Amino acid sequence: MTAPAQTSPTVATRIRSVDALRGFDMLWILGAGTLVQAISKMSDNGATRFLTTQL
Repeated sequence: MTAPAQTSPTVATRIRSVDALRGFDMLWILGAGTLVQAISKMSDNGATRFLTTQL
């Protein structure tokens, strides 16, 4: 009998854009909303007011 042919293990490739998206989502979940509210209190303009109401 002959030994079965050796196959190299397949290496799973990671999709970096998905990792970046997960990191960005965690940033918002863990407190970027609070940061935007603090910035809004320091500088009350249209852009910060809009972001505060959206978050």
